[in-house]
Amino acid sequence: MKKMATQDFEDLLQVKFYICTIPVFDTLLPELHNTNVLTLLYTCAHWHALTKLCMHTNETLDLLNTATVMLGNQLHNFQKHTYTFNLKMYKLHALGDYSTSIHNFGTTDSYSTEPGELEHHTLKAMYH
Repeated sequence: MKKMATQDFEDLLQVKFYICTIPVFDTLLPELHNTNVLTLLYTCAHWHALTKLCMHTNETLDLLNTATVMLGNQLHNFQKHTYTFNLKMYKLHALGDYSTSIHNFGTTDSYSTEPGELEHHTLKAMYH
């Protein structure tokens, strides 16, 4: 087994979180809501696992595109039938750009948005 880096453990825990929560939520809610929650959790785990692959091909990017459409449909279904929440958030809109970003810039483990986020905090602190 290869020596795992911190992000490997983080990725493993995130995927396991989705998978492990499915049995916890099962039968917690009345039917229709139960099915919607379980389906959304599974779809999130599937989508998340595809985004965290360390190597992509055209086929895996096609799978990611399909999973993204499924995730969007599940979120709309969840909002309509189970819990009303705002789907007009940039983070949800940006999910559709993941496969294009991976195609253009490489896998998500090869770059980080952290430097920009930290600089944002630095600038914000100057105004307090």
